[in-house]
Amino acid sequence: MISSCECEIYSGGYSEEENEVNNLCSLNLKIFNKGIGEALDIRIEVNNKKFLISERIFVDEVINVVIYLDPDLVKLSKNLDFLNIEFTLICANKFNSQIKEHYEIEVYFIEDSWETERVNIIKR
Repeated sequence: MISSCECEIYSGGYSEEENEVNNLCSLNLKIFNKGIGEALDIRIEVNNKKFLISERIFVDEVINVVIYLDPDLVKLSKNLDFLNIEFTLICANKFNSQIKEHYEIEVYFIEDSWETERVNIIKR
């Protein structure tokens, strides 16, 4: 399960191909294995893009992971005060059964800044 999340928006540099500055989003996630067995081959999928997180998380273990999302993987409001990310956390157990949890992260920014006001983690 995702136990906490922090979000940061920053400039990822200039793309000559697109002739624009790429703003990226970094998500700092704490992932907690609250199950009864090891979680194996843990990954996150955002709009069919896969991020390998860890090969194994033991029971009651918490890991921190940072993933970097391109602008096309997030939904930013027109007035730039709200960001929404939908993703799936996927792992396998020792019996090779796949476990999927769907999440939505809502990030609210302080007006006229990229400082985070609050983050909501919604399990679907």
